[in-house]
Amino acid sequence: MTDFSINELEALCQRAARGGYMPWGLAEDAARAVGWLEKASLPCLPQFVGLLRLNDGADMETLTVNHHDDRTLTKAGGNACPILTGTYLCDAQQTLDLENGVQIEQVAYPCLLLPFLSDISAANGCDLAVGWGNFEAIVYKDGVQISSGHADLESSLSEQVQITKRVAALHTDNAPQTRVQVGADDLSALTGFAARTYLPETELSRATGAGGGSVDDG
Repeated sequence: MTDFSINELEALCQRAARGGYMPWGLAEDAARAVGWLEKASLPCLPQFVGLLRLNDGADMETLTVNHHDDRTLTKAGGNACPILTGTYLCDAQQTLDLENGVQIEQVAYPCLLLPFLSDISAANGCDLAVGWGNFEAIVYKDGVQISSGHADLESSLSEQVQITKRVAALHTDNAPQTRVQVGADDLSALTGFAARTYLPETELSRATGAGGGSVDDG
């Protein structure tokens, strides 16, 4: 195990996401989502690594959801990326019928949706009931309250995610986690993806060192 601060972990995850299949903006959203879950004591690194491996080399357009109507988001083929889906939900929240419930089909690693639902909760002053498989929880602006199916938090695929608006309630929050223990396999995978973002070494970089050279270089 290797000890990371949340900020250090987010920086590594952002580079790993960019090294995988995400543009920088989406990679930043992905890293923030991982950090949010870890702060909430909901470890998700194996799921995040699984997502990067699943979609490695994929065309981004094949990972998005289609807005079928105001209550249904569908995926024609394959599995929807939860980071793309989460950002879509945040952008489209005013056009979705969250009062009566929204369903999203075929979402890979759905636990990574939870931070985006928290953003929607904060923006609308409400709680959100969310479920897939046996997993049921209430998401609010500062966290998640799981009521059942904790094991399904680790699901690699949900055939259907259900989201419904609820009246905001008072919640008891634990102190957020500030550090994370990262296992060797997850760390190896993350650093491997992140390494793809580094520029190849050149003769000049070797001579001058990373970040610049001598003050006499001209």
